[in-house]
Amino acid sequence: MPTVFGRLSAASGINDAGQIVGWFSNAAGTHGFLLSGSKFTTVDVPGAALGTQALGISATGQIVGVFTDAESISHGFLLSGGTFATVDVPVAMGRNTAAHGVNVTGQIVGTFVDVNQTVHGFLASP
Repeated sequence: MPTVFGRLSAASGINDAGQIVGWFSNAAGTHGFLLSGSKFTTVDVPGAALGTQALGISATGQIVGVFTDAESISHGFLLSGGTFATVDVPVAMGRNTAAHGVNVTGQIVGTFVDVNQTVHGFLASP
């Protein structure tokens, strides 16, 4: 991985408008980002004690990704209109969910880990 912004960085999603999302790591932790034109914006989920990663962006600018709380539990998130919403798959029992992509209708795809440590995909529709 390139050593940009300090330690590590990765671009993980792009939409048709050329907006790019991803994450970077520095001395303060792991943070999501949005690069829109020449404007760089950090994306940090409130309460994400151990980091945020932005993984996907829709044509309308909705951002999805994953954050880790103070108990090392991963949760998916949706950032829409400046508001964060947690995306957890109920059968994941509140742990280890990640949102990877979102389309213009608001459908979210991602992964979760069940109690047997098996990884599954999911589709969430609004």
